[in-house]
Amino acid sequence: LRKKRKYNIKSLYGKFSPIPGWFVRDRLLALNSKVTTMISNVPGPAKEESMCGQRLDDIQFILYSPVGMYMGVLSYNGKVSVSLACDASLEDPADIAKLWDVEFDKFCEEVMAHEGDFPVKR
Repeated sequence: LRKKRKYNIKSLYGKFSPIPGWFVRDRLLALNSKVTTMISNVPGPAKEESMCGQRLDDIQFILYSPVGMYMGVLSYNGKVSVSLACDASLEDPADIAKLWDVEFDKFCEEVMAHEGDFPVKR
């Protein structure tokens, strides 16, 4: 396990920048408020792994971000999982989880209906 490092905007931007750190911080926060949903796709190990001698059935990750909804998509051992983090202003985030399977199945059907229509690198 790694120890987490904390970064602040000034250290990421550089202390010798001609633009003041407060200006960069304010611009980044202003841009962040324009995002309503963020989706991150992380490819995990393609085959089963173990940790400390224990087989891993599933791997999930989540990122807390100041956006309305964050979806973390992770593939592991031939499966795909999705984790959700939602803003407290959503009335019932569980509704998204309830609808996920149905809507994802519709999406897959639509994509498969166009199989061969698009070039795919293999």
